Amino acid sequence: MADVNNLRLVAERRDAVTSLNFQVGTLALAIIYGSIVCLLPNENFFDHENYLSYAQNAWDQLVAVWAINPLVVFANEPLWLLLNSILGLILTPEAVVRTIIFVSATTAALKILRFDRRSVVLGLFLLIMPMVIKNYLIHIRQGTALAVFLVGWFSLRPKLRWSLIVSAALIHTSFVFILLLIGLTTATQRFRIGPSLRLPVFLGIGVAIGLGMGWVASLVGARQADEYSFGATGISGIGFLFWAVIFLLMYFEGKNYLKKYTFETSVILFYLGTYFFVEVTARIFESGAVLVCLAAFNLTGWRRHAALAVLGAMLVVQWVARLNQPLLGFGLA
Repeated sequence: MADVNNLRLVAERRDAVTSLNFQVGTLALAIIYGSIVCLLPNENFFDHENYLSYAQNAWDQLVAVWAINPLVVFANEPLWLLLNSILGLILTPEAVVRTIIFVSATTAALKILRFDRRSVVLGLFLLIMPMVIKNYLIHIRQGTALAVFLVGWFSLRPKLRWSLIVSAALIHTSFVFILLLIGLTTATQRFRIGPSLRLPVFLGIGVAIGLGMGWVASLVGARQADEYSFGATGISGIGFLFWAVIFLLMYFEGKNYLKKYTFETSVILFYLGTYFFVEVTARIFESGAVLVCLAAFNLTGWRRHAALAVLGAMLVVQWVARLNQPLLGFGLA
């Protein structure tokens, strides 16, 4: 009996050390990632001047939209403006931008790397994909919202979970659609709608939203109403093909997988349904793409190998396409 107890104690100590090493290692990697993207010279990155302007004038913008209508405030990312206003009281505009980049990039990286201790390498792979890293180079507002969303998504406390998920929508408008998909996912699960009916429902809703998105943006006075044409411009079809293959691999994984990852598959279907109708669909998809990729990492057998091959090909294609562009496609000429 003593030998059995000793073996159990040794195993528990080994697991504790392994867990501690995992926690410390992933934290170190996340800090390194956040530091690198934070310290990159970003003066010539797209929208850098706009983010400096937010750091200087966010409070004035918040007051201006409040004067128009409270509904307009909620449609124009008030928590983002408030965050910049607070940090702007104690930091220079440049320091505000870099602080936001560091904290949000480190937080998102930590959540991704700790998703599964068996997939840390895949987490690093995900962090260098252009659709992820650009959130901390040129789409800083969306990257901040993503970090808040991921903390909420993986939280075990319901009140904190929903508070942070809703907060993400008040930092970047794309998460309003993510909230809609979460609501639809919850509704289909509550009414026990199976995958055979759920999938066309999500696809149809994606088409409907794609057709009406521009009108809604104009109605509530969202800033995107003036920034996007809400039409199918500059579409190559490559993104559609890549993610359609990922969805098929998930579909072939079976009903149990589709039930477990209902939200992630709904994000892909929303993207596919809006792809040919509205240009901004890619920005919305990027807000849920991290969870889609993490779900793809949990495919099994040949489907997992195929998904990793597709994501690897996507990584290569996206970076190769950027080789001849200024600052790898992230900056001005």
